Amino acid sequence: MDLLFNEFIGDIAVSKKDRAVNGRRELFWALVNSLLVAFESSNPTNHPLFQNCIELTDSGYTKLFSCYDKGKERLKQIYRQEVLRIDPINTKGRRAKEVVITKTKDIKNAERTSKKCPPQSEAGSSTAITTTTTTTTTTTTTAKPKKPRHVTTEEEKSILKPYFKSPKPSNEEIEKVLDSLLELSPNYWTKKKVKAAWGYAQKKK
Repeated sequence: MDLLFNEFIGDIAVSKKDRAVNGRRELFWALVNSLLVAFESSNPTNHPLFQNCIELTDSGYTKLFSCYDKGKERLKQIYRQEVLRIDPINTKGRRAKEVVITKTKDIKNAERTSKKCPPQSEAGSSTAITTTTTTTTTTTTTAKPKKPRHVTTEEEKSILKPYFKSPKPSNEEIEKVLDSLLELSPNYWTKKKVKAAWGYAQKKK
């Protein structure tokens, strides 16, 4: 009983106090009820209690059904070797397990892994959607025509030249220069670009 508690509750110490015993009793009966529901169902392997158990296959069932008879044969061999001393002692293969034991921690780890890694079909569809979106975005970006680079004309330079000589142009001066430039290039010049041009000219001095 202690081994069963330890396996499904994870309590290695196995405390004997009343509160701990009552807590284990509740968990134990919850496990019993889950097992009853699972074994009485038409398809027990679909029950959550047996999810992620890798031995629930045809070969696993065969090993499980034959392990009792094989265990009896091993006990007979040990009895003949260790007790009756009829046969020579051979310890090879005594600890071999015909059935892979699935522990609760293995099931929990498998559940965490399945949550982190979605099924292949979902992952594939997600990748396809992402790829399609990326391709569409790239196509759209490429299709946009690039704006031609503005080259300052001689007329614009003549307007900007006296403006660049000002050590600290006022807003009125900036607005005046901007109005003159907009008459030449209405789709390019802004107040911000006029200020940037002045700053660039000051750095070149």
